[in-house]
Amino acid sequence: MDKNRFWNEFKIVMADNKKMDAGVLGLMFFGPLIMMTLMMSDLFYDSSVALTTRADNVAQIVSIFSMLLTSYVSAMGFGDLNNKSHQIRLMTNPSTMAEKFWARFLHLVLLLMVAASVVFYAAVLLWMVFNLDRVDATLFEHLMGFNVNKVTETLTSSPVFWIFSWVGEISYISVYAVGATYFRKHPFLYTTLVAAGVFLTIMFGIGLCIGMASGIWGAEVINSYIPDVDTVLIAFFIIYTVLSVVMLWWACHRFTKLQFKSR
Repeated sequence: MDKNRFWNEFKIVMADNKKMDAGVLGLMFFGPLIMMTLMMSDLFYDSSVALTTRADNVAQIVSIFSMLLTSYVSAMGFGDLNNKSHQIRLMTNPSTMAEKFWARFLHLVLLLMVAASVVFYAAVLLWMVFNLDRVDATLFEHLMGFNVNKVTETLTSSPVFWIFSWVGEISYISVYAVGATYFRKHPFLYTTLVAAGVFLTIMFGIGLCIGMASGIWGAEVINSYIPDVDTVLIAFFIIYTVLSVVMLWWACHRFTKLQFKSR
């Protein structure tokens, strides 16, 4: 990779996606802000419900919203392959296909993992500034999601939480990058359907194996081999990391081999 060619390609990608980037950042700022304004008030909850409970619910909804937005934008970030003008530019720019791929990947990482996190922070802080009479020192952690599903000490510290979240986001980006190279039209829809099918098949297989093993050796014996929550989280972290590496390699390989038909 040539540094100058790469940065020139990155500038082109940034210029091509200005409107999309503005829309994503607007959604990540105003979406959570509106959710906090409504759900932290008494419109949705009885006044007896604690603010921390409401904040945890807000964080869960924002997490799902962020996951869907990350998936959609990742598909669209590599989804210009069906656009004729973009195809021409893609094939005629002097940078290599690998440089084009990593420029798009860097753009998505900066947008979804850095800029989106910053504007979400800003939204939370803005809401807290206008509600100083209702907030305390712990409410910020609840709104940021540090306390969501806090079933173990492994996920209580902020650095661990963010590392786990970032690895998860990279895995989403890489999966939808692969999907965009296979599905030129509607990459988000088709990739989501395929990923859901694979996930459900794996879960069904695991459940079937556990059920068969329980029938043979008994549920008590099988339960004794089920790991604790800390081990499960570490296993998921390793799986996410391996998945991200494999999918990124696969996406880059597919992208560098792209060919377009001319009429």
